[in-house]
Amino acid sequence: AEIEAYINIRMVKGYVEAHEIASLADFYSIEKGAVLRFVKCPVRKKGDKKAVEPEAMDDTVYRVINDNLKIIGKSSLYDFLGLWLSSGLEELQEKAKVIETQIRKVGIKNATVTASEALAGHCLTVFMTPETRNAYDVSRERNSLINLNTYIDIAGFDGKICWQYFDILIKKAMEAGIKPEDAFKYIEQCSSDKGWSLKKKPKKKGGRSLIIFASVFAVILIAGAFFTYSKLKEQRIFREYNEALLSLKQEKMLEKKEKILNDFIKLYQKGRYRSDAQSRLNNIKKSIVKRDFTNALAQAAEFEKKEAFEKALNVCTNYLKIYPKSLYSEKIKKKILELSKYLDDKNYENLKNAALKNCFEKIALFDGFLKKHPKSKHFKDVKNMILQLEDECYYSLKDQLILYEKQENWKECHRLCSIYTELYKHNKHKKFYGEIKNYQTDYQNKVWAVDVFNGLKNQALSKKDDYTAAKQIYIDYLKKHPEPFFKKMITDELLKVEKNEKLAKIKDNKNRLKILFNKTDKDRYIEKPKGVVYDKKTGLMWCLFDSQIEKAECLDYEFAVTYVAQLKTGGYADWRLPSTKELQTIYKTEPFFPVLEIKWYWSTDKFRRFSERWVTTIDVVNSNKEIPLEKEQKDSLQCGSVRAVRP
Repeated sequence: AEIEAYINIRMVKGYVEAHEIASLADFYSIEKGAVLRFVKCPVRKKGDKKAVEPEAMDDTVYRVINDNLKIIGKSSLYDFLGLWLSSGLEELQEKAKVIETQIRKVGIKNATVTASEALAGHCLTVFMTPETRNAYDVSRERNSLINLNTYIDIAGFDGKICWQYFDILIKKAMEAGIKPEDAFKYIEQCSSDKGWSLKKKPKKKGGRSLIIFASVFAVILIAGAFFTYSKLKEQRIFREYNEALLSLKQEKMLEKKEKILNDFIKLYQKGRYRSDAQSRLNNIKKSIVKRDFTNALAQAAEFEKKEAFEKALNVCTNYLKIYPKSLYSEKIKKKILELSKYLDDKNYENLKNAALKNCFEKIALFDGFLKKHPKSKHFKDVKNMILQLEDECYYSLKDQLILYEKQENWKECHRLCSIYTELYKHNKHKKFYGEIKNYQTDYQNKVWAVDVFNGLKNQALSKKDDYTAAKQIYIDYLKKHPEPFFKKMITDELLKVEKNEKLAKIKDNKNRLKILFNKTDKDRYIEKPKGVVYDKKTGLMWCLFDSQIEKAECLDYEFAVTYVAQLKTGGYADWRLPSTKELQTIYKTEPFFPVLEIKWYWSTDKFRRFSERWVTTIDVVNSNKEIPLEKEQKDSLQCGSVRAVRP
């Protein structure tokens, strides 16, 4: 496990050097193959260009990082993040971002918070790329050798370092990612400088003595480290608490003082300073409660002078909501009761003096008073005032119902009737009550009917361009309910749907014909101006869209004549009915005028004859190009189409 942990640390840079494998095998007295089974990256020989040892980071930057680490009692950036030396860059980055976000939420700004904030930023920079991380690791390893001095001093307390302690020191260095050979050299140099003797582990030897020495030394190390850590932590808390107390003295706002102590208590929920901090916090909270009480009474007094009793009451009520169990809650409650009486009397006087013309305005004012002052001493008086308005309200109601009925505002009619019946339900013996109650029921039914109609309308609208389905919704309802209250409304909606359907059909037919026209022979037909087709062969100008496309309906002869007389297509006002020969030039000779569907067209050629009655017959032309040039006549009362021409 020790070998695997060390290899994982060394693999972070992307490779392991061959001499590192050899050093491990030699130190643990095992074959190189046993070490290599833990290696999952390339192994490079010393001198390999790809195995260049990364350079250390800038000394100044490293010292800044190390100084901040000392403030918070951490040994490295890995220790600060709470992650392993072998952790991946992505994991290190994510943890750094989380810690940075947490630190920014801390309100108190002491040495620990400031140092932590700086270290979070360093982590984001150092663990950005493999190169910056390797540079930090090199500096950390060198510094870790210096940190090994404490453990070397403990191991050589009697002027010598036995091989068992020597092995433990090497393993301690390897835990920090230091190469075994670098640790060897450093320990040897320290021992030489101090004049100590150094005994290295005999080859291929070991046993119980090593275990005993290792255990004893480990206990000494743990005890020393724990003592050092506890002492540093105590000093740090002491320093930060003094900083918090200094901030308290400098801060004037009680709420900010409260936050300073709250932040300290959250950070250190256990410790010798917590109880003192909590005591100070409780005193500050009491001061805030007392200050707010004094301010509330002062504000209420100001409003009271201006007879703004409602505002004064709100100030006191709000205080009681915030501090329901304070030392001053009883005093506030008494003040609220006193202000409520003043407000009750003032509002009652305003009620009596209110100059309102509309009975329902008076009722609304009286009812509002009763709801606002349910325990008022004037409650019965106001109730009697409402009863005295019964006759006046009846006649006022009748006038308003006439107005709203004209507007078909059934909801407002129902609302007013409901107010009246609710107010005077105890006077049912009066004839007014029964009459208004019947109105109320009738208006309720009308409101319901309008809601049903609106539901049908929404269903129809949901069909969008499916006009047949939209019409069917109304038709189906009328089949089930032949004579509903809103039958006229349904009929009107049906007409609207039919009109929209007609307009949609006109638009669709125009688009279709336009597409067909664009495919016709441009050597004969051109559109100029818009909506007008110029026939180069005859020199005539025709309306692109016939009467059936424009109006989505056919026309008898009399309406056909009127239709062309009113045409203004293309800005021309001299449109006319064509002759039979003119129609034949576009429907019976190639290239043909585009046709959407087969139909026949009125001409100017008409005749009068007697057959039981005088009738007018008109020569017409069929748009079917397959039909030969034969004369065809229609009664003037029949329904056909118009293809207008000019000049």
